[in-house]
Amino acid sequence: MLHALVASDGGSTVSELARRLAAWETGKTPEAVTSKERKRTYTALRQTHLPKLAEYDVVDYDVNRGTVALTEVGEDLQPYLWPRRQLGEEYARLAIVAVLSSAVVTVLSWLGVPPFGMLEGYLLTAVVTLAFGIVTLGAYLRSRPSVLHGSAHRSDTQYGGLDDAASDD
Repeated sequence: MLHALVASDGGSTVSELARRLAAWETGKTPEAVTSKERKRTYTALRQTHLPKLAEYDVVDYDVNRGTVALTEVGEDLQPYLWPRRQLGEEYARLAIVAVLSSAVVTVLSWLGVPPFGMLEGYLLTAVVTLAFGIVTLGAYLRSRPSVLHGSAHRSDTQYGGLDDAASDD
């Protein structure tokens, strides 16, 4: 629900919020959501979720007007909505590539194979360090919060099952 409020610039009507959430839950577009699906989500929001979030000052929920908006507390939660994906396997593969590349460069240097034979001592150390630095920089650039936020937001707000939507009504 907080994802939907952020996507709505921090505020929405309960009805529109229910339609958007029902669409995400069913994999349909908001226009293809049936009244039964929207009603089920609307009831859960109105009776349970919104009062509880309002109690903790995450949202400002106006029952009479049927509106809901993120509060400052809710805005502060935004960085936690799309957590960093698990990059352990990717980092492991990158580390293996860096280690193997460095080992190959080192062996070729020791064997005197041109142009690697010119790499000795500090120069060899600099090349190996540069390889690890490039791999680390690449991993950092791919895992920084703004990149992850964007890709997670897209995956959380895209609608699937568009072909099935027409047959459900």
